Amino acid sequence: MALRIYVAIAVAALCAGSAPVLPAHPRLILTPSRVQEIQASIANDSTAALFYGQLVSHATWLLSQAPINEPTPGPSGVLVQVRQALDAMLTSALAYTLGGNTTFADRALLEAYNAAGTNWTDWNPSHFLDTGEMTAAVALTLDWLWDYTPAPGRDTLYAALLNKGMTPFATGYTNHTNWWFNNTINWNCVCAGGGIIGALAVADYAGAPDWVWSNVYAHSAASISACVAAYGPDSSWMEGVGYWGYASKYAVLADAAMRSALDGDGGLFALPGVALAGRFPIFMQGTSIYAFDWADDGAWSAAFFGVWSEFSC
Repeated sequence: MALRIYVAIAVAALCAGSAPVLPAHPRLILTPSRVQEIQASIANDSTAALFYGQLVSHATWLLSQAPINEPTPGPSGVLVQVRQALDAMLTSALAYTLGGNTTFADRALLEAYNAAGTNWTDWNPSHFLDTGEMTAAVALTLDWLWDYTPAPGRDTLYAALLNKGMTPFATGYTNHTNWWFNNTINWNCVCAGGGIIGALAVADYAGAPDWVWSNVYAHSAASISACVAAYGPDSSWMEGVGYWGYASKYAVLADAAMRSALDGDGGLFALPGVALAGRFPIFMQGTSIYAFDWADDGAWSAAFFGVWSEFSC
């Protein structure tokens, strides 16, 4: 507990005030050097080439799909539609970045502009998982396709991230309505992770207000330490293997974004339990096709924890 509190305070202190000088775009995870490493793996490793082929196949299918419009929110918000939009953006943007096919870049931007425009009045902050995931999707698309995106398009995506992403984050932190703040469940990793990624994408944008950094980034970076600390002390996850996958995805994305943009994560992933947390779904796998069923998990195979987590809420 003391270490988690120390990390939260230390990270928040480092983040006070205006944004630091950040690297040029793309700076979030898929940096130019990282892209070269992945391309080399695709060229020299059959497994990497297989995964790349599957990526391109899915990106090609997405070319035939219409952008996702905002539905009427249900009990679980609009998570299904947000994730469909996220899939279209990030799959297409990654396929372009690794292979150079501009039709994939155009498809990613089509989805991002759709999410930024009037087809989405907001990103459903009443169910903040929706806001967190859509913020991450649009922010990564803007960053990864920075050089491809025309200046007016960048302005469109920035405005959406500020108004539909950063503003709800800041309002919730200021008014203490982000109930998941400093919580240990999956909501914190997902929502705070989205806040970290969004702020790192736009905090230095021309005219970006200082509160994007001093409020959204600082609070999100401090908050997520509580969620990451929940892996300790034994590298397990209290919500079962399904939510382990959901929380871990956004914890890893946020950490990778921090490392690539800030050259460090403030000690976040040095917290107890993190180093061996990847073993948890292996330990939860039973002798049959099912995982050990506990918490809000369902008796799914641990091998499919990532798929299950995409539909959890």
